Amino acid sequence: MIKKVDHIGIAVKSLEHALPFYTDVLKLPLLGIEEVDSEKVKVAFLKAGETKLELLEPLSEESAIARFIEKRGEGIHHVALGVDSIQERINDMKKNGIRMIQDVPKKGAGGALVAFMHPKSTGSILYELCEKNGELNNMPDIYEKINELYDRRREIELGGGDERIERQHEKGKLTARERIELLVDPGSFVELNPFIQHRSTDFGLENQKGPGDGVVTGYGKVNGRPIYLFSQDFTVFGGALGEMHAKKIANVMDLAAKNGAPFVG
Repeated sequence: MIKKVDHIGIAVKSLEHALPFYTDVLKLPLLGIEEVDSEKVKVAFLKAGETKLELLEPLSEESAIARFIEKRGEGIHHVALGVDSIQERINDMKKNGIRMIQDVPKKGAGGALVAFMHPKSTGSILYELCEKNGELNNMPDIYEKINELYDRRREIELGGGDERIERQHEKGKLTARERIELLVDPGSFVELNPFIQHRSTDFGLENQKGPGDGVVTGYGKVNGRPIYLFSQDFTVFGGALGEMHAKKIANVMDLAAKNGAPFVG
């Protein structure tokens, strides 16, 4: 169950510039400052009555907070809800049709275990489930590895990044994943080979990332019937066909033939 609003996360460009307003003007006690390397942020906690404010300063342009500020400016980033038994709460949310960004909790600021709900499932508000328990602070290494996996997954789901996705939308076009969501039955799509990267070394490509090599492949259901599909991601190398890109399509095409299912692309 939800116990309380644990804290409100606020994205700021600089803690040094933002803190005086909270400590000198609002007279809120500063509880501490720490860096969360996994999220590439520096965090300051302030006590505000029965809850807390969490100021988040990005330490890298690659951090989610940096992307949030670039797109929306400084301001409220998320609302954290204090819970017990966070894994059970995650499972409850999924049973109720809520899409989770993390299926298992990850380690957050202050040693808490946290997991975020996807804003598309919560009225465009980013909610965080947060469990604080001294016994949980020494999180097993397996969780760290799982967190790394989910971080890589989120990076792949962004394709060429927020800016290129925004340009697609400005042209009236959908992304590869959005087109898939429109086609298949809700919750039925399973992606195949998402972590494949190109291995080209010509023209300086060895220094460029290409999440999924510009194509999303997998299987799902349409009106309850199985299909296999691919959707080219124009935010990555313009959706150009490369070696691994082609192999992903050929692989899912073979699976469609083997299983006697339609192939859509």
